[in-house]
Amino acid sequence: MALSGMGAAYVRRRGVDGAVILMYHGITDKEDANWIDPRFAVPVTVFERQMRFLAKNRNVIALQELLSLIKAGNSPPPGSVVITFDDGYRSVFTKAAPILKRYQLPATLYLATGQVSRVEAQWIDRLYSMFNTRSRDFLETTGEKLGSANLDNPLEARSAYYALAEQLLPASREQREKILGGIADALRPLRQPPPLTLTWEEIRQMRRLYPGIEIGVHTRDHIDLTACEPQDAAAEVAMSAADVQRELDIAPAHFSFPYGRSNPAARHAVIAANLSSAAVTEPAVLVRAGGDPYALPRLSAPSNMALFPFYTSGAYPQASLEVFGRA
Repeated sequence: MALSGMGAAYVRRRGVDGAVILMYHGITDKEDANWIDPRFAVPVTVFERQMRFLAKNRNVIALQELLSLIKAGNSPPPGSVVITFDDGYRSVFTKAAPILKRYQLPATLYLATGQVSRVEAQWIDRLYSMFNTRSRDFLETTGEKLGSANLDNPLEARSAYYALAEQLLPASREQREKILGGIADALRPLRQPPPLTLTWEEIRQMRRLYPGIEIGVHTRDHIDLTACEPQDAAAEVAMSAADVQRELDIAPAHFSFPYGRSNPAARHAVIAANLSSAAVTEPAVLVRAGGDPYALPRLSAPSNMALFPFYTSGAYPQASLEVFGRA
């Protein structure tokens, strides 16, 4: 716990205030190992320990409370934390929500609404599943950093996987479906993943059972808004808000940019959709008085407990930069 102690001492000495916004995706168990890219997953046992730690040692506040504070010109007290989830993984309902309720912790869930309507897994998890359950090892693709790969070779498989992920990230939904279809034809996966994404009915149930979880939006089709035309970005944001209004009879207030990527056109689209905030990914982690509600920085939650106390202390990343020269 040396880092935790260092973080607490740094915060006291420097008088640091402000909130850390934590970003989660899927909350997983052993059965999820073949289906969800571990970079976007926190084991449920770890998540429970993290929530227990927050309930005991941190000041966990709702996103709306954070916005009210900074709008009034006030910074949250040291050790303040906001919990958020991206995408709409079913495990937020089945695994995370009961733990949040046990510790009486609020959270915000940002939905990629088109994927919810189609009950469609995230493209990265579909790719991950194909690689893990493939019946063939030869893959030939086109594009920069791509080519033929023998997936029986672990190094080639890893290289091909990350190259494909890099290609798929800025693609439109139509482009993604074409690429993923070609990969499926080549690899012939033996199994399909179980339901990984929430349905609208499950979200309605979750809202009844766990009212501490607020619903936000994350575009309709989880596309990179900085890689598309302004009118397409505007449609993605507006349609996701309309989906939530139609299905849940609520007007969502909060948005998170897919992949944390924003530009002026994407920001304008969020404001035009009458949303009150938007989350990005930036090196500056703490949210203080005067912070931009449409550029709220978030910190990806670690998948273990080793760094969690330090990351949520308020000392990160500045203490790391000063002591180690890097975050």
